[in-house]
Amino acid sequence: MAAAGQEKTVSDYIVHHLTNLTYGKLPEGFERYDGQTVGTGGEWTFAHGAEEIAAMGFNAVHVDSLAWSIGLALSFAHCSVGLRFARQRQRPQASLTLSKWLLSLLIIK
Repeated sequence: MAAAGQEKTVSDYIVHHLTNLTYGKLPEGFERYDGQTVGTGGEWTFAHGAEEIAAMGFNAVHVDSLAWSIGLALSFAHCSVGLRFARQRQRPQASLTLSKWLLSLLIIK
């Protein structure tokens, strides 16, 4: 990470967000950040540092990225469904008004 007073780069930003809220399975015999050793069969847990993320391997789940992805998908689905029903009924509803308001925030005029 960038030291205090230094400008953060894109690489620093990406590394920061890929090391926070990572969930995965640590292999058997791995020594954790607090000195404990993972028992037989491994352990599903949140990572505490880059070493644990590396030990989890490719199957580690970045929970914060997943939550943002699901949240954005739900908001876009809500907007598209609200607009479709509004066109069929030809009268505005509260959900349509919310959808239009959200879309107006995304559209740059």
